[in-house]
Amino acid sequence: MTLSAPLLRLRQTFSALLGGRSARYSGSDVRALLDPNAAESGERRRAVLSTAAVPGSWISYLRDRDVRELGRLAERLPTIVCLHASGVSLDELARPAGTRSTWRVEQALNAAADCIAARLNDERLPAVRGAG
Repeated sequence: MTLSAPLLRLRQTFSALLGGRSARYSGSDVRALLDPNAAESGERRRAVLSTAAVPGSWISYLRDRDVRELGRLAERLPTIVCLHASGVSLDELARPAGTRSTWRVEQALNAAADCIAARLNDERLPAVRGAG
């Protein structure tokens, strides 16, 4: 499920006001911001794209359960994220990802978005270069 642009902005505003720091990211926020047609083109989108561009910064957040469920697709997460952010549809992504199922590609994209969100929210580490 992706949030509409106004709802996403409202959520970010409330989160920033209540938390006293930049709004946290959710997997659905990241999914929406990875979309090349995303309505938002500001700092948060740049942070998501910068972090996504460095798979070594977020791939370690992949849960063991997701690795088991995704199988071979777990190894292809960086490619899936890159192609999706470039505007390749889920249907077109399935074949290069090594599956015929758009549902499996969507599950892989959701897992990657969760990992990217976890990395962006990890306050123990400095931001990825270009992400803030």
